[in-house]
Amino acid sequence: MVELYTQSTLLERGWTKKLIADFAPEPDAVKTNPFFKKAAPMKLYAEDRITQIEQSDEFINAFHTAKGRKKAAQKAVYTKKTALLNLIDQIEIRIADDPNIQNHAIASYNDFHEEMGHYDYEPARKTSDFHFLERITVNYARHNLTRYDSLIDQLYRKVGKQEAYRLLKRRTLEAIARRYPSLDEECRRQADPIG
Repeated sequence: MVELYTQSTLLERGWTKKLIADFAPEPDAVKTNPFFKKAAPMKLYAEDRITQIEQSDEFINAFHTAKGRKKAAQKAVYTKKTALLNLIDQIEIRIADDPNIQNHAIASYNDFHEEMGHYDYEPARKTSDFHFLERITVNYARHNLTRYDSLIDQLYRKVGKQEAYRLLKRRTLEAIARRYPSLDEECRRQADPIG
């Protein structure tokens, strides 16, 4: 029986999509995807044909060139990501003073839901659950008493934006906790993605 490789197997062996297109543009067989019936059919490649291609000088040269390109691209991504994280790490996080922070958080929460047409929501009140009030107060501080939202907007399409987003959020929450010590526990909870 002929052993057949999927495209995923070729990629695991170090092939790239370009190498597949250049050296094995036509599969040896095509079959329905057994996991997702509506997915594109699976292209299958005969093991002996792939082995023969992999032993050719032309493929070996192209393979090493692709590997070098991949390493260079990974290095460039790492460099950009590191630079972005260093930039986020150096930003001074300032928290505006708001002596009525909880009242403003309650009003902001209620205004948001009314503007969005969420008329079935439970309005926030001074008598609402303590943890709920802390959560909306921290959220209010993050989005209204800092430059957090404008900084998040600047991360759009940047390499490493997910890590930068987490770092910026954590640093902002730490600054809120320093400025408003009574919110320290909620800030820690929000900074911990598991908690």
